[in-house]
Amino acid sequence: DQREWTRVVIKNIAASGKFSSDRTIKEYATEIWGVEPTDLKIPPPSEPREALEETARALRKS
Repeated sequence: DQREWTRVVIKNIAASGKFSSDRTIKEYATEIWGVEPTDLKIPPPSEPREALEETARALRKS
């Protein structure tokens, strides 16, 4: 019954509550791994070697 299925799906979505992958990852990192977030941006692999080395140096300092 498509009408019943639609009703159940909408009810399920409405009951799922707030979800944010960013919030979930932050909470997992803080509560499970015991680490704090950082503003450090890791460059993509296509970036020049110097950018990757600069990131590695910054990580070693923290």
